[in-house]
Amino acid sequence: PRTYPTVRALDLDDEGRVWAWVRRPGKAEIDVWSRTGTRLATMAAPPVPDVGRFVVVRGGKLYAVERDTDGVPFVVRYALVKR
Repeated sequence: PRTYPTVRALDLDDEGRVWAWVRRPGKAEIDVWSRTGTRLATMAAPPVPDVGRFVVVRGGKLYAVERDTDGVPFVVRYALVKR
């Protein structure tokens, strides 16, 4: 490619995979990479305002803290679905 995405944050899960929060033109995504450097998945990034501070990745699931319309924090879970 002529350009590469901007990496916003990197998270490591309990299976040694790297979850790279990237910004591409017009969208935010997460690329999931294996220990050997193979890209396993790309998904739309959840709307987490402070990437890296409120995120835990375990068992193929990403846990994050989001806020409702009143500003109350709550935990959400996103699953890595293999297709």
